[in-house]
Amino acid sequence: MRDRPFKLFCRLFVCLFLFTSALQPAAAAMVSASEILGHDGASSGGAPDRLELRQQVVQVLIEHGVSPLAATQRAAALSESELRLIQNKIDSLPAGQGALEIIGIVFLVLLILELVGVTNIFNRI
Repeated sequence: MRDRPFKLFCRLFVCLFLFTSALQPAAAAMVSASEILGHDGASSGGAPDRLELRQQVVQVLIEHGVSPLAATQRAAALSESELRLIQNKIDSLPAGQGALEIIGIVFLVLLILELVGVTNIFNRI
């Protein structure tokens, strides 16, 4: 007897989900190759500019304590837009920050779940 309202709710939910997802409009447009590659067409930066940019990023990474080999490998794996971002904002980008906060949040979530009775992690509390 109690399953009937639940089944009705589930069927209604599935029907609403199917009808609303089918009514979403599609958006499409032509994309040029320069948009995909991220070129603006105005800059004529050649290979020497990119090489100099990579070398500057490698120097900045070495100054921040990355080994020269790892810095070279990391800079080689980056795109030109990522290199420019690192070059301009290296001091404000997060690196390994927030680990203590994440551990605290995980502990609080586990504690709340334990107190509610969902889990049985802390046996002696």
